[in-house]
Amino acid sequence: RPPPAAAAAAAAAAGRAPGAVCCDTAYVPLIGEAWPFFTKYMAALNASTAPLLDYVSYHFYPLIAKQYQDKVPALLRPFFADNATKVLSPYILNQVALWTRRVVALRDAHAPHAQVVLGETGSAVGGGAPNISDAFADVIEYVDKLGHTAALGVDLVFRQTLCAPSAYAYALIQRDRALRVTPAYFAMALWKHVVGARVLRASLDCDVNTCKTRAYAFCARGAGGDAALVLINLKVSSAAHVRVKPWWPS
Repeated sequence: RPPPAAAAAAAAAAGRAPGAVCCDTAYVPLIGEAWPFFTKYMAALNASTAPLLDYVSYHFYPLIAKQYQDKVPALLRPFFADNATKVLSPYILNQVALWTRRVVALRDAHAPHAQVVLGETGSAVGGGAPNISDAFADVIEYVDKLGHTAALGVDLVFRQTLCAPSAYAYALIQRDRALRVTPAYFAMALWKHVVGARVLRASLDCDVNTCKTRAYAFCARGAGGDAALVLINLKVSSAAHVRVKPWWPS
């Protein structure tokens, strides 16, 4: 999307093209900022510099791939990408919300006109995890993240990565395997085709910390007035039974 009008006006006043300034950081599960400068940078913005910021960007991966596991503290072991069922855990999936809320709060406090961007993400940092990042399990994590972050106010999500050798398991297209396409590619294409930009209210009658069903709602893409409902079942071997109760404002 183009930068908001306030940022575009500030850019014009400063004699530069809009969309040129972005503050970026990365978050690690449990620990937080990998390089703790982002909060200080945002807090240092003032009335003159804040309007020049067009985007506030952050990186987040819920799991850690094998090649990074000997480089991180032992307390991150629950987030090692050693089991595909980890992406079915509400605890793992909810980690993105913790850090997204922090970024949105910083944006609201210091640069409220700027858009929030999840500038790099996948299911496992460090190139992805074979049989997770390139398998159907990745669809669950990816679609849930798209719905979850949109509901929290994120404007854009960038997937790492579109096309790379198969050694990078999080690639949507594996260029050394005759352009093999992974399941998450089709989820991304379906999302872009069906889901619009406007987020609608969706809630479940269960605890988000333990609930094995996830729900997100949007205006459908196009001008037909339809809604797109995203339902995710985290149960491994049983169906989820959902009754949709429409909510209308009084």
